[in-house]
Amino acid sequence: MRILIVKTSSMGDVVHALPLAVDIAHALPAAQVDWLCEEAFAAIPAMSRHVTGVHHVALRVPAGQTMQAWVARLDSLGYRNSGVVDRHYFVSGYVREPNHILFELATDGPGFDVDGPLDGEKLSLPPFLEPRRAAIEARLKPLATARV
Repeated sequence: MRILIVKTSSMGDVVHALPLAVDIAHALPAAQVDWLCEEAFAAIPAMSRHVTGVHHVALRVPAGQTMQAWVARLDSLGYRNSGVVDRHYFVSGYVREPNHILFELATDGPGFDVDGPLDGEKLSLPPFLEPRRAAIEARLKPLATARV
């Protein structure tokens, strides 16, 4: 079972809700707890051994639209943003709303098969992370996968 805790409004909310992850772990030992919060507070739930992952808000750019167009629109509306960020598998742009919550806009392409055919047994990494492959793989938990 996966459980998502959403606490994005303030550092105090994140800190005060942290014991919830411990309570869930005791009540549901097999549960995986993920946390959605502002990037600035992500280190707080990440410190808990009971939190599996920490996330921010991401939105898909509709097919046929470009990240460049979205960044231009954000610029024209006066929103400070990251500009276009090439993530190898997709293109992103980041903007904070007035309450400082980080939103990511992301395209679907070029896609996770940009490195070649998808292989459920091998971890795909963007080129900038390849030098750290051994360290990254050493920290991953094995996933039960089924071939279809």
